Amino acid sequence: MFPANSFTMEEHKLSSRSADELLYNFGRDHKRTILLIDRFIDNPLHELLESSTPVAKSLPVDDPIFEDNLARAALLVELRHEIPSHAEILQESIRLASAQSYWTGAPRICAWIFTPVTLDQIRKEIRSNLNVRYPDGQQYYFRFFDPRVMPHLVRILTDSQNGNVQGGFCKLLGSIQTWCHLDFEGKMVSYNNANTKAALTQKVFDLDQRTAAAVDRIAVLNLTIKKLAQMEIKYEHSHGSLIDEEILYAEHLGVREAEDKVASAWRTFSKGRTFFDEKDLKDLIDNAQAEGIPLESLLSAYIK
Repeated sequence: MFPANSFTMEEHKLSSRSADELLYNFGRDHKRTILLIDRFIDNPLHELLESSTPVAKSLPVDDPIFEDNLARAALLVELRHEIPSHAEILQESIRLASAQSYWTGAPRICAWIFTPVTLDQIRKEIRSNLNVRYPDGQQYYFRFFDPRVMPHLVRILTDSQNGNVQGGFCKLLGSIQTWCHLDFEGKMVSYNNANTKAALTQKVFDLDQRTAAAVDRIAVLNLTIKKLAQMEIKYEHSHGSLIDEEILYAEHLGVREAEDKVASAWRTFSKGRTFFDEKDLKDLIDNAQAEGIPLESLLSAYIK
């Protein structure tokens, strides 16, 4: 078990301080920035990396799932602050991160990392966290480094630190002192780790039943956040647990499909459960599922 203040999460509005200035300040003591790129679809920085002089040191996070195509594995790149071509790559990574859509595909620019340990040590630690084991013994590829996932893991793994999650969020950060990414609104989010000796040593990250279920709900949670953004309803990272409770409420009412959970959750989150008569809402849900009608369509027609 680790104390609640083992790490802090901060959001930085970029209107007053640019992303490159923030990253420079985080990396000032290390004289380098470690860039994490997800290459599963492509590597938008490939040409810049190939033409940099000297070539930036890089290592793929060689999880066995990519043993037949290592070029699709996540890539760690060491950018030295004193090298102009490396500074250019860092600037381009910020531009790409600001432009990438969090709703239409997996973000390629995932993180900027600051730590005194070697690139190979970072690779080993991240790789050790890429496999999770559920209580039923099944193992899955755990794409924890996705900037759409990390903010939720802060809450989920911190809440579970007294359970069987081997130290919670600190285990994901390991020896990394600061982990940064842009969120879906373009704000810089940083996780500052005070417990850099918490690295996971096992090859599998075990999740208890409660944590596994919460991780499974992240996809629906993000779809709900997307819907709130489309409806211009304010959302902050601190609302994650509240939205998760509404997803659980939808499941309690018998909602099974992800799209239907979103239809219920965004409404009960934005309007409050007291806005709805639970029996009427349950009847609409049962009707939608019996008739094979999207719940969104029924709720739009009956609840204004």
